[in-house]
Amino acid sequence: MDQGRRRRGRVGLFGLVLLASLSAEARASDPFGKADRPTATGVPVSYVERPIVTPFRSMEVFGTVPVVRFSPGDPVAGMQLGVRHGLYQDWELGALLWPFAFKDGVAVDGPPSLFAARRYVLSPNLELALYGRIAVPLIFQAWGAEASVPLLFHFGPLRIDTGVGYLYTEGAEIGRHAMLVPFRISLQVLTELRLSLSASGQMARGPAGRSSPLVGAMAVGAEVAYTIPEEVGGAFCDLVLAGALTEVVRTPRGVDADPFASWALSLSARFYFYFGHSTWEDDSFID
Repeated sequence: MDQGRRRRGRVGLFGLVLLASLSAEARASDPFGKADRPTATGVPVSYVERPIVTPFRSMEVFGTVPVVRFSPGDPVAGMQLGVRHGLYQDWELGALLWPFAFKDGVAVDGPPSLFAARRYVLSPNLELALYGRIAVPLIFQAWGAEASVPLLFHFGPLRIDTGVGYLYTEGAEIGRHAMLVPFRISLQVLTELRLSLSASGQMARGPAGRSSPLVGAMAVGAEVAYTIPEEVGGAFCDLVLAGALTEVVRTPRGVDADPFASWALSLSARFYFYFGHSTWEDDSFID
């Protein structure tokens, strides 16, 4: 009788040890366990804590509706839709759908684009990525390609996004070759609230290459973003109000533009989803 109870006790103890080891192995195979997942979506609510690419197994669906741009005698309103997906631990794939412009009806203002980015973590505070984008031409549209190296530096409540990029557009009358230098500094006032200041520079040449004049332009802007962390439909949302002076300096022949002659205002919504652990994936390969 006592031997039977001892035997059952040893079997139960062995079962508990086996169950604990299996659960520990399952936790070790998931890089986004509860201790490492800041939110249920895999994307930190605080913007300054987010990586330079969309986190693994997460997706961002975004829309800018409307984008309002005013330039002398040429008011244009439009919208931009897109999606970004964290395919692997440091890889991101995405698409930008047709940018629509509303002027004398509805017009498509350029072709859709596909892009990919590879993330490299240089230190806890410094990340960079290799980014490539190609614009897919459709009916009566020109193709284009962009290659850039985005750079992210964050410490405490501050985040700096910058980098350098090259843009080529086939068939463009102005700016077939362009060098891009974006810069944005963000301050996380609260976990859900951030303020940002931005500037972007561009040097471009026309279709004739070196025979075309070199055109320089610079824009400055600011944005206020509020994050709604409560999940609605499995996602939380960023609401972003951004304004910009789109041509603070423009030098086609060394003549500065009126900085207030062209400006833009946009309202964006960004939704973040997290898909969790997929049972069919080989974590030893992916992670």
